[in-house]
Amino acid sequence: MPTHQDETLQQRYARENHDYLKLCGSMTAEQVADLKLQLNNSLAREQALQQRLTAADERADVLEGLVGEVLDAVGREPLDLDAVLRLRARMRAALKPAQEKPE
Repeated sequence: MPTHQDETLQQRYARENHDYLKLCGSMTAEQVADLKLQLNNSLAREQALQQRLTAADERADVLEGLVGEVLDAVGREPLDLDAVLRLRARMRAALKPAQEKPE
């Protein structure tokens, strides 16, 4: 099998485009439809994962901020128990979605 390590980007594009056209020309309509379905499913999965990742990033940011507030609150003299209890309630609320069963 030939290697393509020394080819330029334009050469790679031309080679891959040629291979793609050759492959598509040999596919039946059913195979093309199946490939299209697989692509759509993959794109939907990617979008769902991106949404989950964004939500997880946002949640981590909220929790990181709360941890900083807790550290500040417990480091004060005298300890403000009401502030700590309010922070604890906020942390529980922020953690609650993680306790739900995944799909």
